Amino acid sequence: MVLVAATLLIGCRSFDSSREGVSRGVGEGVVGLQPGGLEPPEGLEASAVRPRQGDDLVRARKALTEVVAEVPQPDFLAKVVQASHDPSSEDGYEPPLSAQRAYLAGRQAWRENRHHEALRQLEEAFRLAPREGRIARLLGMIYANAGDLTRGVYYLERAVQADPQDLYSLYLLGRFASMQAKWPEAIAILGVAAQVYPSDPEVDPSLSVLIRYYLGTALMIAGYDAAGIDQLGSYLSASIEFDRYSRASRELAVLEGQRSLVLQMLGDAYSRLGRPGEAV
Repeated sequence: MVLVAATLLIGCRSFDSSREGVSRGVGEGVVGLQPGGLEPPEGLEASAVRPRQGDDLVRARKALTEVVAEVPQPDFLAKVVQASHDPSSEDGYEPPLSAQRAYLAGRQAWRENRHHEALRQLEEAFRLAPREGRIARLLGMIYANAGDLTRGVYYLERAVQADPQDLYSLYLLGRFASMQAKWPEAIAILGVAAQVYPSDPEVDPSLSVLIRYYLGTALMIAGYDAAGIDQLGSYLSASIEFDRYSRASRELAVLEGQRSLVLQMLGDAYSRLGRPGEAV
């Protein structure tokens, strides 16, 4: 799966408040960084470090809980939140044997790079057991890897509806929203993921760190600097052992080359909040 870390980071450095998907007003009403109209050093964009004012500053100071409460939530997230409050709401659904056989055959075909056969078997498995989350998740991953995000997102949403504790599908949905510059949607999805499963011992710790990285980046681009600082700070301070068998761990290893850009993003955000002393 191709990571979009560099693209997101570059977008954060040159963010235009008029971009589709972000509320109007982000980036408006700012003043010069230094008295006397002094320009920032060469190579540094003035708009990236100018202190915010008025509504922009109020927005930039909001905590994650406030941000998640105000962005629109996709319908499928309601079940995730409900399950976090009532884990007993699971109904113990067991798919029929025919669906299980088709799923196993599809998964084996996928591992052998026989994608057409994999999709045929998995589509049949899903028809027989639409409430089995692992079938929908694998279908979503295969379609997304093939570049069909529309079908990928459809099946991943079905996976989360079937299994609200499917954190990896939730993470992928947040990432795909980011890839399409749907920042409020990415924040809603990844924000719920970060709040609902912050320290679940059964969750791959690398996955939790990935969620914080992509959530922090989306928050920064949407103008929520303080919340973004918290998430990216958690990403930078995390100490994770690399596990080559962990999909999330492998993705996290790729992001290691972006740490200097993340530090730059944090410094810019502190300046926009009027706290330049913390930007170094």
